[in-house]
Amino acid sequence: MQIRAIALVTLLLVVQGWCKPSKNFEDLDYNEDVPADEDDDLPQGEDDGDSPDTIEEPPQITSVPKSIRVHAGSTVTLPCTTVNADSLAVVWKRGDEFLYSDENALTLDKDRIVRTPENSLVIYNTTVNDTSDTYTCSIMSDKPITITHRLLVDPIDRLHSMTTTAPVVPSSSSSASSPTPDGRVTPSDRVEAVQGQDVRLVCPASVQSSTEMKWYHQSDKLYNDQRTSIHGNTVTIHKVNRHDAGVYQCIADNGKNIPPHAGIHLVINYTPEIEVERETVHTGTGVESEITCIVHAHPRANVIWYKNQKELPKKAKISRKNYKSRHSLKIMHTSEEDFGDYTCVARNEYGQTSKTISLTGAPSQAMISGAEVTKDDNGFILKWHLQSYSPITQYKLKYRRKGDEEWQVMEPRVTDGKGIQYTVEHTIEGLQPGSYEAILVARNSFGWSPPSAPHTFISDHGTEEAAGVKTGSAVSIRPFWALPVSLLVVCAFRNL
Repeated sequence: MQIRAIALVTLLLVVQGWCKPSKNFEDLDYNEDVPADEDDDLPQGEDDGDSPDTIEEPPQITSVPKSIRVHAGSTVTLPCTTVNADSLAVVWKRGDEFLYSDENALTLDKDRIVRTPENSLVIYNTTVNDTSDTYTCSIMSDKPITITHRLLVDPIDRLHSMTTTAPVVPSSSSSASSPTPDGRVTPSDRVEAVQGQDVRLVCPASVQSSTEMKWYHQSDKLYNDQRTSIHGNTVTIHKVNRHDAGVYQCIADNGKNIPPHAGIHLVINYTPEIEVERETVHTGTGVESEITCIVHAHPRANVIWYKNQKELPKKAKISRKNYKSRHSLKIMHTSEEDFGDYTCVARNEYGQTSKTISLTGAPSQAMISGAEVTKDDNGFILKWHLQSYSPITQYKLKYRRKGDEEWQVMEPRVTDGKGIQYTVEHTIEGLQPGSYEAILVARNSFGWSPPSAPHTFISDHGTEEAAGVKTGSAVSIRPFWALPVSLLVVCAFRNL
């Protein structure tokens, strides 16, 4: 404190010296600002606006609508030549799907669907999914100007000439994991394999060419990598999984409009795989609750629901909905007896998989929402937010310096929430310099929430470093320096 006082007195003396005006201050000559109004130099009645002779021509699309029919694998150009539209946005859509806004790609397939500088749309390696009656190009003026093209993509011919080599699908009596001998599959446009096996596809001789042979999976070009080996007219996929299923095409790109090509539909059989959106669903009594399992399987899996390890009986208040891969339970007017662990079990001839989801009325996990240094520079204010359908009755805040085994436990004050949203704020004071971590849990009538993720902060005379949290008080000017700095600012303005 004594050193700080001496430093403060010294700084005030310096400030006092700086605040004194210059001896020649009265003699300084400042040029007055020159008015910037140049309109006075214009002749009377002359206007710098646009004359009638400079009115811009309206924007136009000079291309004409087209109806195009091609085979899969072709390249298509949909023209949209514009004039007088340099300052306006040009938008491409397929039905209701936005593809491009000027040069900004809005489609995820931007490597295959490309906009040219002349605003035309080029689609490479077309597939039947590109078929649409409404490819529209629009100039976004006050009254949009639009042209519409139609595109029909015929599927590739049934590939009676395709020769493939693929693992033979084991019979139900054989093990899915045991190795199987390669078998010739010809002719065929569909090949089945079991997950984990290697698949080898061979392009037929009628397609082979001296030009480069290109392989595609769906619309993605294949390259040699750790799992894919391409040797001319042959491609081998190692240890296939469900993502490898789909249509494969080999194309001899000889420059013709419809190059020689062939394809095959690869089907992967595998044990069901389950994803869950949330492992814990926080809900409340009287509200609607939904539990969902996303099941991937081939052949299609049979899904059975269990609650607390007992098969769930069909109840009027619990509806079951299945849409594609989504399998959901919807519980109307949730009651306390509905809380518990729900397990979805998916089974097909290749095996079974299960996932468990907990339905609870306890509060959700608290998320850190803010951290700042206290005004006296001696502590930290930590803030969390969470959800609870029932009133929060208690909080527990645990913190410790990293390396210490013992936690310090505090109970922050409980305040009313806004609906199901709750915010908790607590100040930790008297910290020694070092790195600390803090964890918060909340309680309502149905139990404790999961502990929050540890929040790390560093106490170093008020400096806070929070991982993933933007502190609202970095305190770049300390209270000790506030007065002299303020005087410096005042003096600076007085000397202007």
